[in-house]
Amino acid sequence: MAFAESYTSDGTTTQGSAAANREDIKDILTLLEPEDTPVLSLAKKAPANSTFVETVVDTLSEAIHAGHQEGSDVTYANKASGRAKLGNYCQIFQRAWQVSNVQELVSVAGIDNEIASASSKCLREIKRDIEAAICSDGDRGAEDGGSNRYILRGLGQWIADTAGTGGTAASADVPTDYRTPAASIDTTATGSLAESHVNAVLQSRYETVGASSDRLMLVAGPTLKRAVTDFARSEGSSSRTPLAVNEDASTRSITLNITQYEGDFGIINIVPSTWLVHESGVALSAAGKARGYLLDPGLLTVHTLKAESATENENRGGGRRGYVEAILTLSVGSPLAHGKFDSV
Repeated sequence: MAFAESYTSDGTTTQGSAAANREDIKDILTLLEPEDTPVLSLAKKAPANSTFVETVVDTLSEAIHAGHQEGSDVTYANKASGRAKLGNYCQIFQRAWQVSNVQELVSVAGIDNEIASASSKCLREIKRDIEAAICSDGDRGAEDGGSNRYILRGLGQWIADTAGTGGTAASADVPTDYRTPAASIDTTATGSLAESHVNAVLQSRYETVGASSDRLMLVAGPTLKRAVTDFARSEGSSSRTPLAVNEDASTRSITLNITQYEGDFGIINIVPSTWLVHESGVALSAAGKARGYLLDPGLLTVHTLKAESATENENRGGGRRGYVEAILTLSVGSPLAHGKFDSV
């Protein structure tokens, strides 16, 4: 039976009635990628004046209340003997773009200006690069004129103890007295995580820094975030007592999302993140989904040597080109004040 078709019977797609069909490309461009950068956003901002930024930490001696003998001389002590420096290198972050002369002239669906679009995309990408570096397990490194580059130390390496709980040992340049206590690092599998584990990390932090009223932030991978929300549920465990709450039925919604947790030793605001334990050029891993950093925002600072800026270079015939660059590092006021959830 004869029938009409858009193409000829020889299998080509360039003949027949479809050859004159107009394309219907809407003036819309959709880009869906993770762009939230919670750690970069919450950290304080300060300038840097060198490629290596150092901060000073100190400690108090243990409390003594044995009494002082009447008439005995004073025993003097050097109160600066415990002082130490913590340092991190400024890392260079750079993203480049190029648009050919022809591409700049043609009309493109969803894009008003290819140059502005390319530069803006680099700015968005470099922000993610910075967040991923800050949240990584990478250790600091210095430029040597060869294959090694300036690399900043990530939170996974800052929040580490001497024994390497969770698989990451504290770097040798961090004095023992200022390393994160082992009790502040929880390695419970997320499927078995309970409130007692969170409270144990909070207790360890309180016993270390003596602050129970601080507002902390838990930057949590997706799997860890779900595990914390499951504190309010009874499914999956016959031993758990469900949390009973009353909600207004007129809203026709049930809230099963924990965004703030108040324990015995602090209040935690919980923010999900897709950038934990990130490796350069690699997608989110299972370890990243289960990782969590318990942070004191007041003790995190991003020191900027060069703020994010866009530069356009000379067009040498191939088209306009440029790059976006930022140079910065992360300083951690003291690893003692932070904790980590590191499922292994």
